[in-house]
Amino acid sequence: MLDPLRLKKLRKSKCFSQDDLARHARNSRCPVSSASIKRAELGSPVRYRTAKNLALALEVEVDSLFACVE
Repeated sequence: MLDPLRLKKLRKSKCFSQDDLARHARNSRCPVSSASIKRAELGSPVRYRTAKNLALALEVEVDSLFACVE
């Protein structure tokens, strides 16, 4: 499952608001809506494609967005 706190921390480390990240993702040809970002940060499930696009926009590996399950 995508880790909402990790996503928010990564977004803020890039000094992006949710809308800024959505615009950056769209400009990087990996579109994610600001509504999807908000839902992900609230802990709602997201599609793998959305997580992948978020990772591309944030310039991180997609695995880094997911919580470790033990």
